[in-house]
Amino acid sequence: MKYLLLAIMLCAVVISTVDSHAAQKESAVTIQDGKNVAFDYILKVDDKIIDNSEGKEPFKYVHGQKMIVPGLEKALKGMKVGETKTVVINPEEGYGIINEKAFRDIPRSKLPPELEPKEGMILQMRDPSGGALPVRIAEVKEDVVVLDLNHPLAGKVLCFDVKILSVK
Repeated sequence: MKYLLLAIMLCAVVISTVDSHAAQKESAVTIQDGKNVAFDYILKVDDKIIDNSEGKEPFKYVHGQKMIVPGLEKALKGMKVGETKTVVINPEEGYGIINEKAFRDIPRSKLPPELEPKEGMILQMRDPSGGALPVRIAEVKEDVVVLDLNHPLAGKVLCFDVKILSVK
């Protein structure tokens, strides 16, 4: 009985050491191209929280595959599990600057008759491949509605608070 208890304790120490070594090894891995990364985030624009991962799955992506905005991808490179960082991204490294050529006049007759268009309203259009494309109503005139086809965050400075959860 005495030897069985000793064997169990020894086994627990070995398992604990292996778990600790694995955790240390993962935390030593840095974010590089091709690594699968998971992180929690808070995104603020003009000091207002507009998105976050709280209560949701962490955001996951493959580094170097242009799956996130360029400024954030550059800032995350080299980070390790457990690290936190605040990243401020200018429009050029985020969703781009406002493209004045991305405004379109649409006759009001082309909108659903039950829709009462208002400036700032976000509508869904279909892109040529059939995907959803959010557009903002920039202006409502008597016979036309001016649509802004820029990304809703184009021209905005993005502020991300991130915490790296895994790098594999």
